[in-house]
Amino acid sequence: MLILGYQYRIENLQRLAASKFESALPSEGLTTSFVSALKLLYQNDFPNRSLILKPAVVFAASKYHSLLRLPEFQAFLVQKGQVGLDILTTIARAEEEKTYSKFLKQLSCSNRLTNYI
Repeated sequence: MLILGYQYRIENLQRLAASKFESALPSEGLTTSFVSALKLLYQNDFPNRSLILKPAVVFAASKYHSLLRLPEFQAFLVQKGQVGLDILTTIARAEEEKTYSKFLKQLSCSNRLTNYI
């Protein structure tokens, strides 16, 4: 649907496809169809691809342990390394945000303690 929206320049169709794709991710899970969708996204470069690519990468990053067990995904990683880089970058950003949030919480606690001294 996204590719058709691009081919016929129908932006609302592109947005609808992205919305439906993102809402289907949790229920569909990590299947061969998810890996096939990733392949299509990485093999076709077109504007607004990020509408679907970003949620797909975030979902893949959140489930990377299970994803790495799929032979189809392993083969895809060997063939197209960019998907691995995108997933690892997403995981690293999430870890940095957690660390930064913890740091801010600790900082605010220590600032409150110094008010009592």
